[in-house]
Amino acid sequence: MSGGIAVRDLCAAIAVGVMLFLAGCGKPDDGRLASYPVHGKVTVDGKPTAGVYVFLNPAKQPPTHGIFPNAVTDEKGEFWVSTYDAEDGAPLGDYIVTAKWPMGEGLMVSSDSPDRLKNRYTDPAKSTINMTVKESTRAKPNEVPPLELTSQ
Repeated sequence: MSGGIAVRDLCAAIAVGVMLFLAGCGKPDDGRLASYPVHGKVTVDGKPTAGVYVFLNPAKQPPTHGIFPNAVTDEKGEFWVSTYDAEDGAPLGDYIVTAKWPMGEGLMVSSDSPDRLKNRYTDPAKSTINMTVKESTRAKPNEVPPLELTSQ
C-alpha cells in the first residue's frame, strides 16, 4: 500500500508543480500598455539624415504619464519607435511628433546636446505633425508622416 501512496503523492506533487509553472507563464502585470509598430523617415535639407531624435508626444494624455515613445534615425533617415523595449512601437493614441538633431558624434552625442536644427522642431505646441497609432504589425506598421526638416 505504501507504494500506491507514494505514486499518488508523486502524481499530486507533479500536478501542483505543473499548475504553478503554467500560472507563472502568463505575461506579468507590469503596467505596460500594448505597443504597436511605428516607422518613419526623416530628411534634413532633402537628404536622409542619421542621428535625428524623433519623439511622439501624447496629444491628450498628461505629460507625466511616463510613456515617451521615441526613436533615432539610421543612415537612411529611417526609424522604428521604441517605448518600453527596442523598436516595440507605441501605445494606441494620438501623438504630436517632434524632432531634434543633437550635435556631436558617437558617444559624444546625447539628447541634451545643442540642436543643429535650432530647436525649430522640438516644441509640441508648435508642431504641425500629428499621427494616430492604431493596432498594426511589423509588416504593416503605423507610418509617421515624412519629416522634411530644414537646417536653415
